[in-house]
Amino acid sequence: MEFTVRIRSRHAFVGNAGAFGICGNSGDTVRFDFDAEWAAYPEKTAYIAAITPEGRIESAVPFTGEVCPLPVIEHAAIAEIGVSAGTLRTTTAARIPYAKCITDILAEMREPQQDLYSMLLCGLMHLPVYPVCSGRYLVSAEEDYLATEAGDYLLTKE
Repeated sequence: MEFTVRIRSRHAFVGNAGAFGICGNSGDTVRFDFDAEWAAYPEKTAYIAAITPEGRIESAVPFTGEVCPLPVIEHAAIAEIGVSAGTLRTTTAARIPYAKCITDILAEMREPQQDLYSMLLCGLMHLPVYPVCSGRYLVSAEEDYLATEAGDYLLTKE
């Protein structure tokens, strides 16, 4: 995906209205549309700050011309992009919203699979196969022992 960022009087604006990035993708670029002030500076540096729940992750990417590759943005809601060149030429930040990708969404906990060895052994011995502990447990009314939901004894107070 290519984003357009317009630079006018050192102010950066996202050029394509409604544009948003999708986290976790490589190959995204920014095409800068510079005003005349920047023509004297062929070598520039793009500064990218990904705003994530863990904090701000910053990258500096040197480039020449008008197109700059973006680093992979992960777990971000917003990416701020600005440019500097020469000794004192800088811009404000253009803000591009980002949507979570499928790998950013936390998976739900799955029940553990039955141990294959235990299943085979129970089958050979003609014993019933008990389910794997669900992680839930029972406490007696007197609170003197702890057992799994399946009735396996775990712990006593003594």
